[in-house]
Amino acid sequence: MRPKSNKCCRRLFCLLTLYAFFLLSVCVLGFLCGFNISLPKRVEALKGSCVFIPCTFDIDQQYVKDLTDSAKRMWFKAGGSTAVFDSTSPNTGPLKGEIFGTATQKNCTTSFNNVRQSHNGSYYFRLEANGKLQYNYIGPTHSQVQIAVLGSPPKPTLSVFPDQQKVMKKVEVIEGSSVSLRCSTKIFCPSHPPSLTWSSSLIESITGQQYQNQTDIISDLNFTVSHRHHGVNFTCTSTQQLQKQITTKRSRLLSVQYAPKNTSVRINPAGLVLEGRSVTLSCSSDANPAVNYTWYRDTERPLNPVQTGPNLTINNTDPTHSGRYYCTAENKHGTQNSSVLLDVQYAPKNTSVSLNPAGLVLEGHSVTLSCSSDANPAVNYTWYRDTERPLNPVQTGPNLTINNTDPTHSGRYYCTAENKHGTQNSSVLLDVQYAPKNTSLSAFPSGSVMRGNPVTLSCSSDANPAVNYTWYTETGSQFELLQTGYNHSYIVTNPTHGARYGCKAQNQHGHCNATIQLDVQFAPNISSSCSRSSVTKCVCEAHGNPCPTLEWRLSGHELSNSTETSISEETLGSTGVKSVLTIHQSLTDTDVLQCFSTNKLGRASQQFQAVPPPQDTRFHPPSLLLGAAVGASLMMIACILMLCYERRRKKKPSETREDDTSGFILTQTVSYSFPKTPSAPESLHYSSIDFTNADPPSGEIRGIASLTSEYAAVRHCPAENNTSTSETEPKKTDTTAKITDTSSPASEDVIYENTGHRYRQKEALVSADDAEKQD
Repeated sequence: MRPKSNKCCRRLFCLLTLYAFFLLSVCVLGFLCGFNISLPKRVEALKGSCVFIPCTFDIDQQYVKDLTDSAKRMWFKAGGSTAVFDSTSPNTGPLKGEIFGTATQKNCTTSFNNVRQSHNGSYYFRLEANGKLQYNYIGPTHSQVQIAVLGSPPKPTLSVFPDQQKVMKKVEVIEGSSVSLRCSTKIFCPSHPPSLTWSSSLIESITGQQYQNQTDIISDLNFTVSHRHHGVNFTCTSTQQLQKQITTKRSRLLSVQYAPKNTSVRINPAGLVLEGRSVTLSCSSDANPAVNYTWYRDTERPLNPVQTGPNLTINNTDPTHSGRYYCTAENKHGTQNSSVLLDVQYAPKNTSVSLNPAGLVLEGHSVTLSCSSDANPAVNYTWYRDTERPLNPVQTGPNLTINNTDPTHSGRYYCTAENKHGTQNSSVLLDVQYAPKNTSLSAFPSGSVMRGNPVTLSCSSDANPAVNYTWYTETGSQFELLQTGYNHSYIVTNPTHGARYGCKAQNQHGHCNATIQLDVQFAPNISSSCSRSSVTKCVCEAHGNPCPTLEWRLSGHELSNSTETSISEETLGSTGVKSVLTIHQSLTDTDVLQCFSTNKLGRASQQFQAVPPPQDTRFHPPSLLLGAAVGASLMMIACILMLCYERRRKKKPSETREDDTSGFILTQTVSYSFPKTPSAPESLHYSSIDFTNADPPSGEIRGIASLTSEYAAVRHCPAENNTSTSETEPKKTDTTAKITDTSSPASEDVIYENTGHRYRQKEALVSADDAEKQD
């Protein structure tokens, strides 16, 4: 095996050596000959256009002297014997055109015009000069040119050079980088070169930088790439100026990678989002490559992803879903955020009213009523008061301020919260509290009241909260507590004239008092006394309400101011009167002096009778002893009578006093109270009554019958008038009689009282039967 391989190697080496020697010999021969030509092996021409053949030649030195500018420069088509072009007659041969330069310049560059498809083929150059200089540049040592006639121009070539690096395949550039688009096309006819223009899917026009070399025309478009260039088709158009314009185009789609831009979020369905509905939030972004979407909520701190993907759907929305939602779009080149405010709208709810300041609202202070409501969109607030019928708006706005409150502001206030989705109400009770005021006191029955009758006092007061009542009496500077509690009335069982009754209304904020003075009316209460010296002087004093009148009578005759009598009178407060009678004449023991007191409720009287003065006798011892004994007896009797009187006066403070120390003795006291209600017409019945069987008062001696006259006044009135009673001051009555008239109808009670006349302290009590017997 090894000998065969060596033999093959020696043969290959010999062949290579012979081929090299052949090439070297050819070169040496050509150099020695001196004929040489330089031209392209192939040129292309557009049908109807011209073709340009760059060409230079050289000749042997021995023929240089024969080369002149008149030498013929000709082109022959391979295989043909006839020149297709002669420089001496360029427009007569099959190929018409122009040859450039001169022969002596050894320039054979030629341009053929209006080439046709029949001009396809190989062509060689021939030089003919004077003498022996005739040479065909053909054969193995010289090149021929191939003319290829094209029916239509080829498309231009378009290349992309991002950052000065040529991209042959898919064009992907990064935003912000520099890009150069290069468009080139071949020049077929230098005299009529093509033109290059740029266009793109962008609105703005673009212009490249154009230049050319010997064979091509070139246009460069340089710019900085932005996201706007992504997906843009850049087109280079070549226009050939032939018999008619022929254009060819070539386009390149630019792919630009960039971070997310124009990220946005929209709500579907658009418009209002009502509570309970479903809503979808969609996120979109302009980016290359595609982005990943992530959703966040601004209520999350730190922000935690809610969901991924371009869409976020919320079913059955409620107010808690309201808020701002963020969408983050991210790819390898960067991130971008966008947000949308989800506004879930709903009717007012949780409407409430509060007071500020909270707690008690005191009169004169300011208070603000504040209304709040949970609603979307915001509500309009309207205030009403329950005292308005129909309800009229008091004020609008969330706050209602009342300055310097007073009781009229108390009541329930309503707040209405309203938006376009509904309304809701809330209320608060404003309770303005204040100290008692306008306290008043009234009595029932109103007006005057009879002594001994009960009176109901009622107290009223304007206050908040309710008051506690304290009842008291005020007499001068003395106060007496009667009752406390929440009762606004008090019953006075036995009212006292002149006493002031008071009511104190009190609550936690203060108190207020009211008083009333009762007008207690009563029949006259009389007291009198007489004294005698040179004149008789009597004093009569009466108390009653209404204030009574006083009248003096002597033996049944009314006394007035005269030469024998003088009367002076003065008032004692509002219920008393005092009269002083002075008699200048002497009185006998038969004269009866009376003092009468009267008001509308009754009357009272007292009468006096003079005691004869002792007879003036001569002094003798028996009489002296007898007088002494009688005097001692009288003194003892007087002491006993005085002691009895003092005891009776203590038991009945209102009884009148007797004063007979000056020759007068009180013989009768009469008190009479008128009925409260109007009585029926009175009928008087007179009767002679025998008082001889009556027991005389203690210490008294009944007089002789002929010297004692006793009578009674009998008043007859219907029974229904006797139901009312009259209360008077305690009376000291010495003679009374009650007689029942049997002849009167059964429906009537006949009451006889206050029988009046008594002499020397005589009293009588007779029955109706005795009275009828005496009649």
